[in-house]
Amino acid sequence: MIIHPFRNRHLRDWLCESIDLANIAFRSIPTTGSGPFEEREFDDFLRRVGIVPQPLKNSTGAVVIGRRDWGESELLALIKARSGKRLRVYSQEMVLAYLVSGRDPLDAPREVVVQWGRGHPALTYLSEGVGFDWPTTTVHSGGGTELQGDWLKVGHLKYLGYAVGSASLSADERHEILDRAYHARRLPPVFSDDYRDDWGGPRSSARLQKMAQSIASFCRSGKRRGRSMDIAVAEWDSDLEWLRVKYYTGRHRFEWPSTDVR
Repeated sequence: MIIHPFRNRHLRDWLCESIDLANIAFRSIPTTGSGPFEEREFDDFLRRVGIVPQPLKNSTGAVVIGRRDWGESELLALIKARSGKRLRVYSQEMVLAYLVSGRDPLDAPREVVVQWGRGHPALTYLSEGVGFDWPTTTVHSGGGTELQGDWLKVGHLKYLGYAVGSASLSADERHEILDRAYHARRLPPVFSDDYRDDWGGPRSSARLQKMAQSIASFCRSGKRRGRSMDIAVAEWDSDLEWLRVKYYTGRHRFEWPSTDVR
């Protein structure tokens, strides 16, 4: 098991024990959500290095968002309030990189910044369909009624950051997202009531069937598109088998979906 210094508080504290804030653009910043560190613990860490954590306000020009326990309504209100203005959105890991290197990750080339957001549910959410094309820092609209329709097209798995192929998520990362989807108490309100009803409750047959059908559908579509989708198809196939072995066999009785193309 690899211990990542940006996910282990002891290694994190050692890396940051001699931080020079001279090159850091902020001395206070709002934080919301947890992951990889719990929000309260991360706030305490920021205080120790000389940065004051703040509650999220609609007037903020920068914010740190964790991987879980952030609220869609709060973020949408922030996007609406910052319409036409600047907003710098960091993950906890990005803030750590900023502190250690003295270089703002949001000022890196786009292909580098995108990697910081890979698999991060909140940053994925902000980059698609909410009037804010993260990792840019300009809010180009305040969101609106089209938001729900946009996410219905994308779906809950994509919302959580699930991706294959060129997105380069590892199998463990994809499986972690699928675990969250299977155990989530409820789908977020960005989806319609009917859509959420279709996904059923946590750990239910309806939830697992919807997940399996979605991935099988992705896989069949990929096969129809030819060899360019070989990597994605292989990863969808693998993830579908992982779901079958871990959650389906011996627990549920619905017909497991096929990926065969007829």
